[in-house]
Amino acid sequence: MSTLTFQTCKDNTTLSWLCEEEEVWGKAASVLEQAQNVYAYAMLDHAVCFGTWTSGQLVLGLDGRPAPLQSLRYVQELRLFHAEGEFKAVRMEAGEKFRCRYRLDQPVEEQGKQLHIMDEQHKLWGACRKGTDEMGWSLLESGRGTKLYIPMALPEHGEAAVQVRHYIQMNQLNPGTDVESENDSIPLNRNKPGTGGEFDESVNPFQYVDERLVTFAVWTQKGGEG
Repeated sequence: MSTLTFQTCKDNTTLSWLCEEEEVWGKAASVLEQAQNVYAYAMLDHAVCFGTWTSGQLVLGLDGRPAPLQSLRYVQELRLFHAEGEFKAVRMEAGEKFRCRYRLDQPVEEQGKQLHIMDEQHKLWGACRKGTDEMGWSLLESGRGTKLYIPMALPEHGEAAVQVRHYIQMNQLNPGTDVESENDSIPLNRNKPGTGGEFDESVNPFQYVDERLVTFAVWTQKGGEG
């Protein structure tokens, strides 16, 4: 895991739906119509893989080659991500429906709660033994025997990571602090002698809002399994 990066932004646009399996493609295509360089993460019944999304076409790296995916029948979770946002669809326990959401990092002028963003890199298991192939994909192979075919150019023996972004809402627990919040219902221990209006320690000072994938990155840290 890499060094964490923090920044502040306005609450971004978040859309959510409950979709039938056949509706997911249309929802994804509508929100990603203007997005550039969209990558994919899919958790299937039998594998976890990465891929690309281009003009409504989903291609996943399966068995060491890019393979178009025409159906979500064996998909448990799908993420289509780019630098500014992510479309996420998770199959519900009932089976045929997906819970979908689209998070876009475009700031909302004069609106929204203030969010704190924390970025980190998660290393992908394995190293690229043979370098990038003619299609611009790289096969990561680990000493454990796992293989992961990703749409990213890597040098021979290169390693990769996926950037993950966390969204955190800070809650103002004590008047006079410099942390802004729209939550006015945080209880204060004003009735407790000697507290001086200090906040209730049982109340969490922050709220975890969401997380998403952002992009791929070259892994440069030493250590870990290659």
